[in-house]
Amino acid sequence: MTDIPTALKILTPGAEWIVYGEEYSGIEWLDKTQTKPTEQEIEVKLAELQYQEEVNAYQEKRKLEYP
Repeated sequence: MTDIPTALKILTPGAEWIVYGEEYSGIEWLDKTQTKPTEQEIEVKLAELQYQEEVNAYQEKRKLEYP
């Protein structure tokens, strides 16, 4: 699933944060050691995750078509 919490977990493993809603402005950064990713960094990671989901879905479909 491609959402902000997933991107944050990948970009800043172990960081402490809360997300309210589905917008960057809804991120409350609680972590004292890691820096909050920029909105652009999160958007890039979300695009990468979405692309990977599409690739995986395509590969599964092709697997079923060609056993």
